[in-house]
Amino acid sequence: MSEMIVSSGTGHSITVSDEAPDFRALAGSMHIDKLAGNVYVMQPTGWLHITSATIGPQGVKGDKGDKGDRGERGKGDKGDPGDPGPRGDPGPFGKGDKGDRGERGEKGEPGHTGKQGYSGHTLYNQSLDAQSGFATHEHVVGSTFKLPEGQLQPGTRYRVRIAATKTAAGEMKPIVQLRFGKNGNRNDPAVLELKLPPQTARADSGVIEFDVVFRTVGAQAVVFGVVQLTHDQNTTGFCMSSAAKSAFGLSESFDSSTGALSMSINAGENATWTLEQVFTTLENLA
Repeated sequence: MSEMIVSSGTGHSITVSDEAPDFRALAGSMHIDKLAGNVYVMQPTGWLHITSATIGPQGVKGDKGDKGDRGERGKGDKGDPGDPGPRGDPGPFGKGDKGDRGERGEKGEPGHTGKQGYSGHTLYNQSLDAQSGFATHEHVVGSTFKLPEGQLQPGTRYRVRIAATKTAAGEMKPIVQLRFGKNGNRNDPAVLELKLPPQTARADSGVIEFDVVFRTVGAQAVVFGVVQLTHDQNTTGFCMSSAAKSAFGLSESFDSSTGALSMSINAGENATWTLEQVFTTLENLA
C-alpha cells in the first residue's frame, strides 16, 4: 500500500511507498521506496535513481493538546466626568434693561371757534363783495373782530390789507381810523387816526396796508399803528407824492377788556373809492 502527498497545484507529487514508482508521474515528481531506501526523481526520460538509504518507520502522530481556557477580557472602571469650566464674562454689547414707559400727557383744552373763523391763535375775516363810497367816514366791511376774552396780550397784531381803486375825483387827505367799542362799526369811537397825503383828481388803483400792534392791554391799552399806500400812478391819483407813502402813530389809552376792533376810511368830499377786496387777521393771541 502506498501513501501520496501532494505538494503543489502544478501536478508534481512526492510518493512514499513499498512498491515500484509509477511511470505515469509527471516530470519533477519524487518517489521514495521505503523498503529499499531508494529515492527517485522523474525525468523526461524516466525515473532517476538518486540514493539509497534506510528509512525508519514513520512516527506516530501525537495527540492534539487541549485547547486552553479563554482568558477574561478586562474592563477598566469608567472615569469620573470632569468639572465644568468657569463661565466667560458677557460680551461688551449686552442688552440693557427696557426703560419704563412715560406717563401719557394731559389732553389739551379744545381751541375756540369764533364767528370770523378762529384757528389756533389767529382770527381771520374778509369781504366777499366790493364796496364803494367813502366820501365820509364809512365802515370797512370785513375788518371787524370781537376780541376774545382773556386772549388779548402785548404783541397781538391787527392787520388789514385792502385792494382799492378811485375815480378822477376827490382831492382830500384820506383818513384811516381804528375803532373800538361794542358795535364793531363806525358807531364806535376812534382810538387811533392816521392821515395820508392829499389825492389828485385822477383815477388810480393801489393797495392799502394797515398794521396795528398792542403794546399794552387791559384798562390802559395802547396800540401803535402804521398805514401804507402803494399806487400805480407816480404823483397823481391816490397820492400826489411818490408811489409809496405811509403814516404812523401811537394811540391814546383805552379799555380793551371787552369790545370789538374795526376800521373806517374817510376819502373826503367828492371822492369815490371802491374796495375790491379786504383781508384781515388778528394774530398772536394768548
